[in-house]
Amino acid sequence: MRRSKKKKGYVSFKLDLEKAFDNVRWDFLNSCLLNFGFPDITIKLIIHCVTSSIFSILWDANKMPSFQPSHGLRQGDPLSPYLFILCKEKLSIAINNVVTQGNWDPIHITN
Repeated sequence: MRRSKKKKGYVSFKLDLEKAFDNVRWDFLNSCLLNFGFPDITIKLIIHCVTSSIFSILWDANKMPSFQPSHGLRQGDPLSPYLFILCKEKLSIAINNVVTQGNWDPIHITN
């Protein structure tokens, strides 16, 4: 881009979504499923699958007390990537709405 004689250029961003994947709030996931028109019984089933996990850790061959997570999607769960895509889509729609209303200006990289 430095050698280009064009006044307009392109820029790309690489986003690390691993932490976002782990930090999806379950109430946000529930609202996403509602907004996209999933049936109530399906939403209850999905939320139950996401919230019913229990973890335990082995430390020096000793099993530590079990604990239950309070948010996040489990990596390795076949359903989690699809749920995360739905959450990203809702966020994208919200950003587009705010930009369209003129309440949020896009960032201009060049003059």
